[in-house]
Amino acid sequence: MRREKMIRKGIRDVSTASTFAQYDAYAKKILSHKIFLSHILKGTIQEFKDMDPTDIVPLIEGEICVSEVPVEAGLTNQVMKSSGNMITGNNTESTVPTEGTIYYDIIFYVRTKNGRSQIIVNIEAQKKEDNIAYDLFNRGAYYVCRMVSSQKERDFIKSNYNDMVSVYSIWICFNMDQNCMNYFKLKDHTLVGNYRWPGKDDLLNLILVGLDKKFSTVLEEQTGRDSELHHMLRIIFSDRLNGKEKAKLLEETLQISVDEEVREELNDMTGLLYGIVEKTKKETMEEAKKEAEKIKRDSLFETKEEIHKLKLEADKEIKEKKSEVKEQEDRLLQRENNIDRRDTALQNRETALEERENNLLDKQQKIQEAKEEMEEIKRKELEELERISKYTKEQARDAVMKMVETKMSKEIAAYIKEMESEAKLEVDERAKELLVGTMQKYAADITSEQTVSVIALPNDEMKGRLIGREGRNIRTIESVTGVDLIIDDTPEAIVISSFDPLRREIARLTLETLIKDGRIHPARIEELYAKTCADVKQTIKEFGKNALYELGLSKMDPELVEIVGKLHFRSSYGQNALTHSMEVANLAGIMASELGENVNLAKRAGLLHDIGKAIDFEMEGSHVKIGVDLAKKYGEDEVVINAIASHHGEVPPTSIISSIVAIADAVSASRPGARNDSSENYVQRLEQLEEIGNKMQGVEKAYAIQAGRELRVMVKPDEVDDLTAHQIAREIKEKIENELKYPGTIKVTVIRETRAQEEAK
Repeated sequence: MRREKMIRKGIRDVSTASTFAQYDAYAKKILSHKIFLSHILKGTIQEFKDMDPTDIVPLIEGEICVSEVPVEAGLTNQVMKSSGNMITGNNTESTVPTEGTIYYDIIFYVRTKNGRSQIIVNIEAQKKEDNIAYDLFNRGAYYVCRMVSSQKERDFIKSNYNDMVSVYSIWICFNMDQNCMNYFKLKDHTLVGNYRWPGKDDLLNLILVGLDKKFSTVLEEQTGRDSELHHMLRIIFSDRLNGKEKAKLLEETLQISVDEEVREELNDMTGLLYGIVEKTKKETMEEAKKEAEKIKRDSLFETKEEIHKLKLEADKEIKEKKSEVKEQEDRLLQRENNIDRRDTALQNRETALEERENNLLDKQQKIQEAKEEMEEIKRKELEELERISKYTKEQARDAVMKMVETKMSKEIAAYIKEMESEAKLEVDERAKELLVGTMQKYAADITSEQTVSVIALPNDEMKGRLIGREGRNIRTIESVTGVDLIIDDTPEAIVISSFDPLRREIARLTLETLIKDGRIHPARIEELYAKTCADVKQTIKEFGKNALYELGLSKMDPELVEIVGKLHFRSSYGQNALTHSMEVANLAGIMASELGENVNLAKRAGLLHDIGKAIDFEMEGSHVKIGVDLAKKYGEDEVVINAIASHHGEVPPTSIISSIVAIADAVSASRPGARNDSSENYVQRLEQLEEIGNKMQGVEKAYAIQAGRELRVMVKPDEVDDLTAHQIAREIKEKIENELKYPGTIKVTVIRETRAQEEAK
């Protein structure tokens, strides 16, 4: 049976082979039109990415031939001919590899948009075959190499290898699992040293374009460079559209002008495709009918056997079910007997409980009768007493109370006055003792924030490496990190200067890693800076966790813990914000313990009272308002929220803990040397300076460096041109003069940097 199928398939393949050959010829002829070649070049080669297809057409040189240039060594040059700068193009489709010479589908010369450089482009159309004996990438690599090697004695003579031109082999593959496009080229991987070998790294280029299996049915308009190429190919090779419809879609959706010759070729190709599809359908239907008859006969016999087998299995299952039912009946009978025994025992217990209940009711009735008898005796005694004294119960009570009140009123007033005086003295003394004792129990070190960090160097040679050729390394470090590097005569040391502790810490860690690594260049600096930023983020989380651990507080939302950690890199009047918050928390906890309040709640409120300072540079509003919003967002206690809102007196405190936190904050800030007003004003001035730069249109980031004597502004190169960069510098200068007060002068530097970056896959 299998052999009969193979024979029928072979006959069908032979009958349609010529039709397929004609279809392939039309397909290649259509693709060889320069207007379609220009769209393929625009969609695949970077050089033509931003060009209009109509401008690419004149750059395609020579005659476009189809299936004429052999791939095999020694044959290519016999067809490709040179005539000055005009090179005859060549296009071909390979025959079956075992049946003769392999030809290029399409191969031609094209000049780049500058008009001076020349490249060779080969375009291949390939169906995805599951039974193919090789990987298509390998075949593409072979074609690319042959395109290079065939240039000898044609494009370059003898050993003039610098005259070789770049080659591109573009493969259009149908019936893929998805739309795709991949670009392969030479890539330098430095193993030892940093030497740059001269030569063309873009000499060999292979591009694979894949169209999904539904390419002929999905025809809706798409946008984007890659999708436009796929869209054009879907329209051309669709089996759902006739030639007229294809021409209309090409003109309307892609603005491709289709002449009469191309229209006729599209009609002819579509007609051949319709014939292939219909013939295949008819032959497939006939074969399917014959196969169905055989399946019907085979299935009838198999059905009878299956029925007999199912009957035997059903009889066996019925016997097993009967046995299971008998066992269940026995178990139910036994359970019923057990229930009857339990019912009898419950009835006996109920009878005993009823007897006990009747005895209790009798005793309760006797007690009630005794109570009524006692009340009657009390009533008669009271009536007799009133008769003898000639006073009612209420009159006797009033008389006694009046006599006592008259006697004790003066003594009570004197006693109250004495107690009030003693209480005031005791409260004042107690408050003083509480504050002094609290401050004595928590004697924290006085620390102040610095604006510089010193990095030790292994030797003075490292200074030159950090500066780099023409100062490129130090410029990259300062622009990326936003700090000022001071490299002077101090031996084996450099100084990092920045008012922002977080920025200074990131710069310090980045530099230490660079020094240990030894590879110092702009790309490596940017790479290590990004890694250090991620590491510092983890460090911030650790600061938050350590603060909670040292204070002995319960769990807190992870996002809020991270915000607490950010306080380590904020300062207020020279005082570290996290250190200050932990100090307030400890002071509040001690005072709450003395006053009998919730110690943990007081510590929590003290730690979070300045939480808004961690992100006040990211959000609008005062740090108090931001802190209240954060506490509400992460579900903190109302006492904590009120402590944050009231610690500067903006709202009244609603609990003792809120007052404790305000007192602890004042104590922490008032200790000698705790704060530095001039340093805070300096930092605020630098922050205002950076804010002016960041608010300008087109600015990516701005850094205040050189102790505020210079503002370095990085602009977006795709939004700001050179002329606009000068204008931005002038506008920033005017804003600084109008809005800030500062000593001396401030230099404004606007940097516009353009980088071209591609990723080879």
